[in-house]
Amino acid sequence: MLNVKHRGRVYRLEGKFLGVRVRISLGTRDGSHAEQVKRRIQSAEREGNTSDLWPELQKLLPGAAFAKLSGIAGYVEKTAAPPPATWQDLFRSFETECLQRIAIGKFRSTTWARYQQTCKPFAQFLGESGVSELPQIAKPLIEKFKVWRMQQILKRKSSRGGRCLALDVAILHRIFAHAIDCELMPKNPVRLEGRPGHNPETGAQPFSARELEKLREAAGLDRLLFLLLRHTGLRGSDAVSLCWREIDWEGAKSIA
Repeated sequence: MLNVKHRGRVYRLEGKFLGVRVRISLGTRDGSHAEQVKRRIQSAEREGNTSDLWPELQKLLPGAAFAKLSGIAGYVEKTAAPPPATWQDLFRSFETECLQRIAIGKFRSTTWARYQQTCKPFAQFLGESGVSELPQIAKPLIEKFKVWRMQQILKRKSSRGGRCLALDVAILHRIFAHAIDCELMPKNPVRLEGRPGHNPETGAQPFSARELEKLREAAGLDRLLFLLLRHTGLRGSDAVSLCWREIDWEGAKSIA
């Protein structure tokens, strides 16, 4: 049983709380207020450590008094969940990684410039869609972006039939793979659209089959590099710095 007693200039609470003897200051000189606080404490005692009264008691009681009672009850203050990461959070994180890799010679500044050409319209699309948080960016939204992006590309005089869409999608896939690495997202929402630079309708244009055969023969010891450039669409400046460890073997299986 708990009782309010006047001790010195303030009221105290004395008695047993959940079977433990306590003697704590209520931090008030107002007797009626002290009785109201006691009733709240008794209600929290009955309801246990999940009672909604604990946050209120934390504001009403002196720090030492609240710590004593909450410790006996086993109450743990709930921490607010952090807000979901946004596309801007992901972009800044990926930008930092790219700039670091450029600084140590493992990434080309020209490649980063091309990545930004994809990120800018994607950010525009998200803004028009009213989307900013990463959990909102799911596969259906990415598929809508592909349609939206193709429409934007085809407005250009040099659209080339929208063949650069595959590269835009591959870049987004790489960025969201970074999100997974940073534990910002559980899975990649981007489905690849074939290999960048590959067009099954036009084949190897502007080269004919005979010309490709001649190029292959002339490649000699550089045949691997020739095949790499032909089938990936990589620029020469990127291909010369490509390392084995940078090849996504698992991802290659999904587009084989």
